[in-house]
Amino acid sequence: MTASNCPRPTGVCTPSQRLHQDSLDRLTQLLEALSAADLKGVIARRDAFDKGVRRVLEDGMAAGVFADGDPKLLAFALFGAVNWIPRWYSLDGPASSQAIADLFADLFVAGFRTGGV
Repeated sequence: MTASNCPRPTGVCTPSQRLHQDSLDRLTQLLEALSAADLKGVIARRDAFDKGVRRVLEDGMAAGVFADGDPKLLAFALFGAVNWIPRWYSLDGPASSQAIADLFADLFVAGFRTGGV
């Protein structure tokens, strides 16, 4: 990994960050190599997952558990935060993957609830 594609501002990546970036690069290559039919299936599964998350948000809003908002934008915020984790997470870092998962879950659920964080 060169300094130009290292996700760290310093351009210096740890071995685990290089591994994560290499994995992301490989995933991108695999998605680009899919046949049109296979890519269509991946997109359909992604869209179904997105719809499911939006439905949970809508149901929570309807039940008065979550504050009113735009389910699409809230889902984008959630996915954006979660999908960015591989860019900055380090196996050598101070937080375990479980600690990060717990923190993100607590943060988002609290933010979605009526009354906010």
